[in-house]
Amino acid sequence: MKKLLLITSLIGIFFVGTAQTKNWTASYYHKNELGIALFTQGQFYPELRIQAENEHFDNTEVSLFIRNDLSVELASDVNLSWGVGASVIDGEFGNFRVPLYIVKKDVLAENINLMLGLELNSDFEDKTKLLPKFGISLNF
Repeated sequence: MKKLLLITSLIGIFFVGTAQTKNWTASYYHKNELGIALFTQGQFYPELRIQAENEHFDNTEVSLFIRNDLSVELASDVNLSWGVGASVIDGEFGNFRVPLYIVKKDVLAENINLMLGLELNSDFEDKTKLLPKFGISLNF
């Protein structure tokens, strides 16, 4: 556990140190899902997410998304964020994922956003789920 905390801290320090010119976003979604989005000032940007069932990273699901944020006319600090992605579990295709979020910007402090939405999750064979999603993100 201490080794994992040290590695996570070093990665966090690296991101904070290099993020000033990169426009990166670090996100936490409920159910132990962590995300890193790069170059968020572009129209479309990549996001990498890692979801683990426990703190030992057993049965880890890694997902790669192409994301987009749209301004919504409801308020100046509300965005609609959507994406398309796929996940890999233990080296095999996991699920096709389509998230859709309403993002409230600058919630608790500047650069902290709250995300609330739904995610379509399908394996193209048996299961298709519509999952509620909740998350918080920190913009660098």
